[in-house]
Amino acid sequence: MTANSHLNDYYTQDGTRVCLPIYIDVPMSKRKELLNGIRDAQNSETTSSKPSSVSGLTVETKNPRSNVHDFLGMQPDVLRGVLFQRGGLALDLIIRLQQVAGMEVLTEADIKKAFSARQKSVLNLVKETVFVPA
Repeated sequence: MTANSHLNDYYTQDGTRVCLPIYIDVPMSKRKELLNGIRDAQNSETTSSKPSSVSGLTVETKNPRSNVHDFLGMQPDVLRGVLFQRGGLALDLIIRLQQVAGMEVLTEADIKKAFSARQKSVLNLVKETVFVPA
């Protein structure tokens, strides 16, 4: 599921579509922490084979494409560009990054507060925007 999808938009009875995309502007320090957490998760996906010789040597190999990449939907170089070359990041990406990195940048309470604040500001805009004919 994607948060910023037309499938999540609201349609009024007359067919007017209301789009509410959600973007999160994460501080640079948190972006770095997320990237480091992603790297740690990727590096932990190393597999070791059992010794196949008398010498007891163990071979350690990394998967060329990890589950991390599949879950995030992008390679590390692309992820780095997305994290550091954009202002806001899509909510669904933030949620996936948090899951992989094992850290919380945005809580459910934060999201609820943001919705509440946005709802108030939009409703105030509707009330305060009044045309007064000359």
